[in-house]
Amino acid sequence: LKEYSPPPLPKLSLLEFADNSTTRSSFSAKENYTPEPYSPWRHLVPRYWIPFIFPVDGGILFQGFTESQDPSGQHSYRIEGSYDSVTEQMGYGAAYFNSSSPVDLGIMFAESNEVLGSTSARLSNQRTAVSGNGFIYGLSNSWRWGILAQSIKTEYPLQSRVITYDRVGPTAQLSYNSSSKSISPSTWGEWFSNLTYTNFLGGSDRTDYEKSTAQIALRLRGPLPSRHALIIQSKGTFAPQLDLARETVPLGDRTLGGNYLVSLVNSQYLLRGYPSGALVGRSLWNLNLEYRFPLFDLFRGFGTFPLFLRTLDINLFIDGAGVDGYGFSPQANGYYRSNSDKSYWGGGVEFILGSTAAYHMPVTLTLGLYYGFDDRNGGGFTQFLSLGYVGYGGADEVSSNSTRFRPNSFAR
Repeated sequence: LKEYSPPPLPKLSLLEFADNSTTRSSFSAKENYTPEPYSPWRHLVPRYWIPFIFPVDGGILFQGFTESQDPSGQHSYRIEGSYDSVTEQMGYGAAYFNSSSPVDLGIMFAESNEVLGSTSARLSNQRTAVSGNGFIYGLSNSWRWGILAQSIKTEYPLQSRVITYDRVGPTAQLSYNSSSKSISPSTWGEWFSNLTYTNFLGGSDRTDYEKSTAQIALRLRGPLPSRHALIIQSKGTFAPQLDLARETVPLGDRTLGGNYLVSLVNSQYLLRGYPSGALVGRSLWNLNLEYRFPLFDLFRGFGTFPLFLRTLDINLFIDGAGVDGYGFSPQANGYYRSNSDKSYWGGGVEFILGSTAAYHMPVTLTLGLYYGFDDRNGGGFTQFLSLGYVGYGGADEVSSNSTRFRPNSFAR
């Protein structure tokens, strides 16, 4: 081997930069640019409808919704529609929210129809409300307050006539959601609580009574294996001024028999394994215990077909409830008196298939196998199958009115 001495590269010439610090641009924003007024309305045109399909007792419930907001986040709306083959009636709901001021303002109206237990009687509710909510000065963004003025008209068929109940009154709400903090979410999990007080005012043939509700929920993740979660939720309502004989069945809170992702059904207490409306009362408590974990990671598509399977999760649960009011007996096709010291329990498993449709839309398919331990209220083995958009739960996105613990940050 001989020594190799490559020729040296020539030195680069020193770069020189002109001093333009005193040079001014010929562009003048004042002279050449005229700001245009911002209009949010062109951004609020409906662009999609997301469908939902659920089984209900004796039929099928079809639902769909659309929503949108402008880029500034100051204006938003939501529109929902539904039809069920049991009542053969349409339902709808619409809400508009304005967040251009420190207090978020909203207006909403809705009409829903539901079957009372397994009877042929149909309960109709028409609701109009205006709301305001915001953060609490001096506290973290996890705390929020809300006020609501609402008018509800309920039509209740009784034998050969229809009884109408008119309710008007204010509602005050205080909530805490640990996942609303601006810092990174906690590694151990999140918790949520909500307190609500409603005073329906009397006069002019209106039904007057007071109602209080409370909810607390915990989602535990940290001590558990990756992607495992334990959800514990407890909530209840207390309205002792409702007349037990005449007003409890049409106006009381009732249980819901299926894990609906979004629902116009007038209920917020989940008791799987029983028909919807199995319990209805002036006072009602509800407990949900769930453990969810992944079963398989699928990550599989079908060529260019717009469907991609992501994961298959499993959810083990136990539901419990008690009521000061009535329980529905399918054998007698009617209601019987039930005190709050009597408890009703159900359990089962849900298989949840997470997928992506149309290349970007998260869609979930849920198969539930439920068992209610009290056969007097229609308990026993039932199946539940639902198809819907994964990111929502509850018609108004307020956890106290959702069928289960599902704030936005916890959306599946």
